[in-house]
Amino acid sequence: MARRKVEIRNKASLQYKLGRFFINTAHNLRNRGKKGRRRRYQLVKITLILLSCIALGHAQSIPATPIKPATPAADAKTEVTATTLLPGAEVDIKPILAAKRTQGDVAETWEPGKLYLLECWATWCGPCIAAIPHVNELHKKYHDKGLRVIGMNVWEDGEEKVAAFVKKKGKGMSYPVVYVGKGGAFETEWLKAAGVTGIPTAFLVRDGKFLLKTHPSQLTDEMISSALKGDEGIKKLTESVSNMEKKREVMMANSRAFYQAMAAKNIEEMNKHLEEAKAMELPEQQIQTMVLRMAITQKDWAAIQKHLDAATDKPMAGMLLYEASNAVLQDDTAPESLVKTIAARFDEVHSSLRSGGMAYIDQARLQWRAGNKDAALISAKKAVEESQKPEFKPMRAEAITKKFLKSVEAGTMPGNHDIKQWYTEMREQAVKEAAAATK
Repeated sequence: MARRKVEIRNKASLQYKLGRFFINTAHNLRNRGKKGRRRRYQLVKITLILLSCIALGHAQSIPATPIKPATPAADAKTEVTATTLLPGAEVDIKPILAAKRTQGDVAETWEPGKLYLLECWATWCGPCIAAIPHVNELHKKYHDKGLRVIGMNVWEDGEEKVAAFVKKKGKGMSYPVVYVGKGGAFETEWLKAAGVTGIPTAFLVRDGKFLLKTHPSQLTDEMISSALKGDEGIKKLTESVSNMEKKREVMMANSRAFYQAMAAKNIEEMNKHLEEAKAMELPEQQIQTMVLRMAITQKDWAAIQKHLDAATDKPMAGMLLYEASNAVLQDDTAPESLVKTIAARFDEVHSSLRSGGMAYIDQARLQWRAGNKDAALISAKKAVEESQKPEFKPMRAEAITKKFLKSVEAGTMPGNHDIKQWYTEMREQAVKEAAAATK
């Protein structure tokens, strides 16, 4: 889920510092914004937040999905809004009808006895996109049995790109979709009222009453089927979601402790939390990521190679490969065989994340190091093409990808120092524009 808090692999890294800088700058702008400057401040803040995602994403193994635009970091001071939308409360369908229709039709009133699933998502949110196939399957399987799915595109700037995204998904996103954008009644009466700070988030409603909110991927066939049977089914669904939320909290606590130990390079503590995760039967995805990170922390290249060879399931394999690529690119002692393995399988990374072109830079660096300069040049060109797509423009990666391509075309592979400098220049430019926009 795209959330306000992001787990960081190395808090001493340049990328982390840049990410913190961008987020804190955005927050400071909020405190300085006056009534007449709020509109410009919102645009600048969104840009700064997205810039932080590039920086933070390069400091993590599993790249961070951009947090909600206009939401400060978890450790920054922020206004806490009381949650007023609670289970059992009556909810108005008007904010949904007020949104712009992108695809399909929405009934003007709550259909009696129908179970509504409102899927809050955005095109920039990786976890949202990953959840769409599951939501679409629920729609196809249970629509005739009483399920009504509505895709609520939120926290987005640009109705056209949303329409293009939905059109491209085709049958893979066959349920009605509406464009909320930023602000408006749905954000106030639903998102803020329910205390939503990250997406994807799914709301369940029946007979005009709010039942619960959860991650859409947690809604299994069994849960939906049960909920469609009436009050007793709704009760079972609520209990199931509650139990999953409790387990998720335990999982997050374990994850935080593991990352803290990793930042301190405390292998003993890392192994302790790994064993705890196994004992609690936490998701295999989390356990496998922890195992890989332990190997990376120890620079156990053979173990990393073995782990990647065993990783075949998508998108998990792509995430693990990206984690390993970060480690390899920061360490010249990594064996050539491992470099070639990651470079050859890097397309699996692209299928798992949306980086605005930055992942292609990593791929090019790996290919160059593996001795395939022609492939590196192709990847460098793809990096520019990706960064120029409308949905990635706010990330500002285009300036970096163009400089990278220019160097590769000249026969030189930029190093970590060069990329560090480009990030610095990007940051300085963003700060200048921020200052100009708030005058």
